[in-house]
Amino acid sequence: MIARRDSDAGADDGRRWRIDKHVPIALIAMLLIQSATMIWWAAKLDAAVVGNTDKIAATERRLDKLEGQNEKIIRLEEKLGHIAETLEKIEAALRRAGGD
Repeated sequence: MIARRDSDAGADDGRRWRIDKHVPIALIAMLLIQSATMIWWAAKLDAAVVGNTDKIAATERRLDKLEGQNEKIIRLEEKLGHIAETLEKIEAALRRAGGD
């Protein structure tokens, strides 16, 4: 069937597109089911996105805390290194003092 404009069709010969009682109920039901399925899918997708956004925010907060702890560990390692050097100097001084 070729769709024509009214100016091309001339008289109304019954070929114009229209919706009437001849549309099958199955077609309407299928369109309603597809629409409901798309809405359900979009809502589920939105919920997943919100959940992932919350998880990302929580992970970023934990990462910020870990970065702060990492800096503290580095400072403690440096202090421990200085303490070990000082202890070695004390042990060397004690050996010299005891060896005299």
